[in-house]
Amino acid sequence: MGKIVLSKSALSKLNQIKKFYAQRDPKIGDRAVDIIEAAFMSLLDSPEIGRPFEGSFLRRELIIPFGKTGFVSLYEIDRDTNRIVIVALRHQREEGFN
Repeated sequence: MGKIVLSKSALSKLNQIKKFYAQRDPKIGDRAVDIIEAAFMSLLDSPEIGRPFEGSFLRRELIIPFGKTGFVSLYEIDRDTNRIVIVALRHQREEGFN
């Protein structure tokens, strides 16, 4: 794959995550974002690493460990444009994607 693209929703959630953790410690907010972005970049080499999402061949879920829990990212593999689109992002304790 050639490129990672974040939807507006996923980018907004990434900023929310950074702000949430930065309230405790700015370094933790930066670390959370770094770990999430590194996980996204791993999809360039292994786009099918995530588990299938609700039986879809195009959408998958990537589990991103962080501390005792972590995050879940919903993404699509767009082979026509050679991109991976990060559709949504949430904390593992949140229920479902918006």
